Amino acid sequence: VFFGADASGSVSNDELQRMCAELDVVRKSGGNTYYASWDMDCETPVLVKQNGFVGKRTKCGGTSLDSALNKANETLNKNKYDLVVIATDGYIPDITVKCHRPVLIIITKDGNMDFGNPYNYKVVQIND
Repeated sequence: VFFGADASGSVSNDELQRMCAELDVVRKSGGNTYYASWDMDCETPVLVKQNGFVGKRTKCGGTSLDSALNKANETLNKNKYDLVVIATDGYIPDITVKCHRPVLIIITKDGNMDFGNPYNYKVVQIND
């Protein structure tokens, strides 16, 4: 699983940690989970090996979910991931990248659900 967490300037530290809690849920479901933070650019994904993963903020710029989808699509990664999970506050430009794998977008509790999603990726919102 590729798990991309939005670390742009609109995401609070508390929201980023909540996203990492969701990463733990995904990781516990089995298989390998790779974490990458993103804003306008996406970092190289790293394998998450432990529970209680704490994402460290290394980004804080603008927002482009396309950067995370492009990273998941890169040639070296095409056969590495069965699923792409994106966690974001939803304050993103319309999505323009078609991903080669199924995509689940997780929106933070108070996040924006109104963005362009032309590929009909599954979108859920945290409700705790």
